[in-house]
Amino acid sequence: MVVARVTYNIVFVAAFALALPYLLLRLALKRELRPLAGRLWLRPRKQVPAPGGRSTVWVHAVSVGEIKLAAPFVLSLLERLPGVTVALSASTVTGQRVAKSTFKDNSRVRCILFPLDLPCSVSRALDAVRPKLVVIFETELWPNFLLAAHTRVVPVVFLNGTITERSTRRLRRWLHSLISPALRDVAAFGVQTQADGVRFESFGARHDRIRITGSVKFDGAVTSVPEIELEEYRDLIGLVPGVKLMVAGSTRDGEEAIVLEAYDKLKGDCADLRLVIAPRHFDRLDSIQSLVAKHGNRCVLRSALPCEGLVPPVVILDTIGELTSFYALANLAVVGGGLIPSVGGHNPIEPAALGTPTVFGPHMEGCPDLVRVLRDNDACIQLADASELYEAARRILTDEAYALTLGNAGRAAVISAQGALDESLNLVVRHLPSGHEL
Repeated sequence: MVVARVTYNIVFVAAFALALPYLLLRLALKRELRPLAGRLWLRPRKQVPAPGGRSTVWVHAVSVGEIKLAAPFVLSLLERLPGVTVALSASTVTGQRVAKSTFKDNSRVRCILFPLDLPCSVSRALDAVRPKLVVIFETELWPNFLLAAHTRVVPVVFLNGTITERSTRRLRRWLHSLISPALRDVAAFGVQTQADGVRFESFGARHDRIRITGSVKFDGAVTSVPEIELEEYRDLIGLVPGVKLMVAGSTRDGEEAIVLEAYDKLKGDCADLRLVIAPRHFDRLDSIQSLVAKHGNRCVLRSALPCEGLVPPVVILDTIGELTSFYALANLAVVGGGLIPSVGGHNPIEPAALGTPTVFGPHMEGCPDLVRVLRDNDACIQLADASELYEAARRILTDEAYALTLGNAGRAAVISAQGALDESLNLVVRHLPSGHEL
């Protein structure tokens, strides 16, 4: 254990030192990334103590998707425990930005950056926040943080825990001896499935501390968007009656080409078809615009709308927090991350919950249980190969009865799978130290 931890810290520090020149250059060139320096917690003068003597629960959600996932839980926790405040952390600038936007009017939520897993940074962060309990969403296994929390007698609870088979193999190969002692001291694990519980246990989690709570992704899913908001977006992109919309969400490098190839063919079946591409990462915007032009299509960035004249048929979403609204408008949603191997897929629940016919690729290893719920209820189309996208999309766009059935099945499947949020909240409340409930 000691040898493994020392080795881990040496490797972590060495890797950070080697990457430092590149990181400094990135911070100098991109002002929006500069807040990331806060992950070192070099100047923790802006501490986040609980106002008015309240107890603080530290909730960590790594980035945008996890922050959205954690938001309903945070609101429920604050309602359940009026004497508690929340320190909500993210590991990315965009995640922190979404957190601040979501809770901008809530004085009981402080939004911070999660520390790098360096002993000094972790210690400064924990000493500044002074949490009574730490809640970690999904699978953020940072050994120094977990061990430092245990040393301070701060209970840690994992929620919506999941470990894929691929991650299991990778972790067992490199970090098992380090993670095992850290997980042994975790107070509780709320996991999505029995298989996730078995995997956590194989890494050292105690069997009696594992609870199968299900996935809170179903509970946090938005099932409708106000019509007045949808009307604003229709006007924004020129979506008039008779025009159909295809949305490709959370796309990765290589997937836009697949989507555009299908889109070009679909225009022969649907003369008035618009396309919204929402890339997972905005640093590829230039290359995506070039690719769209190469396919002979005009495009515009969402941030440039409204624009003069007719809105180009392809809109590239370069803003945060609007994908749900575009999914709600769509006649067809293509969820990215699964059309190519190695990514593991992204959340297919978001469009399905809105009643939008949902399609995704064959490589969805990162969210098998979300896929299973949809597939078991005939509430999606999972392609056997990315080349099948055109035929699947064509059927949805040209067969209104089929599209309606598929969309309704998606919303119904998501609603029927809800309930994990209450289970997770009960698990957390049970582990809040005595005397801090109010």
